[in-house]
Amino acid sequence: KASWEKNFIVVDTTTTNSIDEIIDTKIYNDWIPSLLKNSSPIPLSLKEEEVNLELLEQERKATRENQLHQYDQYTRKWVGIVAKMNNKMAGKANLVRKKLLSDL
Repeated sequence: KASWEKNFIVVDTTTTNSIDEIIDTKIYNDWIPSLLKNSSPIPLSLKEEEVNLELLEQERKATRENQLHQYDQYTRKWVGIVAKMNNKMAGKANLVRKKLLSDL
């Protein structure tokens, strides 16, 4: 798991009724130091990757012209319309969309 998925906070309101007391004592004195001590740093990449804009534009053009992509976009619009009309049927409509695309 990632470092941000390992930590969670449980607020025990049985010992105090004041949210200010919880914030002052628990968060600042207990939780934050504990999180900082027990979590590992998240590595950041400071390098910017070079992007070949011509190649990227060619790939985008090929995607736009791809009939399967166009069909996928069209059927997604229909799933969106179904979801607006009857949200309970959106899942079934999406399954139908996936089945149609897999059959192509």
